[in-house]
Amino acid sequence: MTFNDPTHDLFGAPEIDSIEIIELLGKGGMSLVYKARQKEMDRIVAVKVLARTAIRGDEGIKRFHKEAKLTSSLDHPNIVKTISFGVSNDGQPYLVMEYLEGRSLAEELKKCGRFELRKFRDVFLPALS
Repeated sequence: MTFNDPTHDLFGAPEIDSIEIIELLGKGGMSLVYKARQKEMDRIVAVKVLARTAIRGDEGIKRFHKEAKLTSSLDHPNIVKTISFGVSNDGQPYLVMEYLEGRSLAEELKKCGRFELRKFRDVFLPALS
């Protein structure tokens, strides 16, 4: 693997029996998000993996499971659905979520510089509902 190899971003990706990690979509201070394929359903999903430092010990895992169950019960057209959750083979908590194609808000702002009032309304009112 070389630095220019597209798989270099997969170094350290979690091993999850039912999931094939395809590519890294984004990362933040608390988690990494991957595009993946859910093998049993043969569908593309997003997998959010919490950083090892974000959850410590059994109590942290229990809190993660409680929060994952809560988010998986949410159903709204403007919220990405949580499909399942678990702990990877190497001990990393993860959420499996629906995968949506499109541009991020940051990409959209780079494209247009700023939102006109109509665009702002079209983007943010559904999010606020």
